[in-house]
Amino acid sequence: MKMLLSLGMLIFTVVAGPAAIAQSIDADMKNIAQQLERYSRQLGSIEKSLRAHAKTTAPKGLDSAQRSRFEAERRELVVTADSVRELIAQVDVRARKARQRILTRTDMERLQVDVSPVERLANRPAVEAPEQKSMDSSALNDAIRDVDTQRETARNKGRNAQTAFRNYDQKSNQIYRQLSSLMKTLNDMRIDTMSDLL
Repeated sequence: MKMLLSLGMLIFTVVAGPAAIAQSIDADMKNIAQQLERYSRQLGSIEKSLRAHAKTTAPKGLDSAQRSRFEAERRELVVTADSVRELIAQVDVRARKARQRILTRTDMERLQVDVSPVERLANRPAVEAPEQKSMDSSALNDAIRDVDTQRETARNKGRNAQTAFRNYDQKSNQIYRQLSSLMKTLNDMRIDTMSDLL
């Protein structure tokens, strides 16, 4: 009886074991493909936001230093969006391989997820508004008499430009933080998948 029981366990292990392992691998590959496809969609959304934000026109009333920083940031947004597009292509290739059950550990190791440049952009300081000068009452009265409606309008336009510039900068930082977070998650998933594929 013991012999038959041992023989039955041996047959179960030899016949059912590989099938169970194959089902487990299929489920893992399906899960990996779904995760990669989700990351690809999220990256696509971030790329779209980066490109839309890069098309923002410079507010009127910026001084030359602010205008040059604004233009440099626009160029940086476009370069980052191009990098995200390349990353999406890499992730899509890995997702397709996972769906076809041919994804290897080497494929995941070669997925280039460099978070450091995006973290640098996401954690940069926001633009500060220039400080207002304080005046005593006599100087303020003199200034009120000397200021005409054109200067008041120009000042308001300058403030509006400063506000628009700060809003633009804050939106850029928000997009970079989203991208940084997603890239960290993708990198963690890549590392976990590499260890799972061992």
